[in-house]
Amino acid sequence: MKPRVFFQAICIMMLSLSAFAQKDISEQQHAWLMYFGNHRISDRWGLHTEYQWRRADGFEHWQQSLLRLGVDYYAKNG
Repeated sequence: MKPRVFFQAICIMMLSLSAFAQKDISEQQHAWLMYFGNHRISDRWGLHTEYQWRRADGFEHWQQSLLRLGVDYYAKNG
């Protein structure tokens, strides 16, 4: 068998097998609302804020709420 014919036969077999991979359909819907902010407190220091609000089935069911706070330090420019 020539290499080109062999390669084509393998490609056709792989394409025919992958046609059955998409039968399961998920009807889940999720919503994520996010806020990110960097707020300067002084010339050198700042506050990083982040909040993520995650819900399942649109906005009907609680899934997760995530709050993060951090400190920013601004170094001197050159």
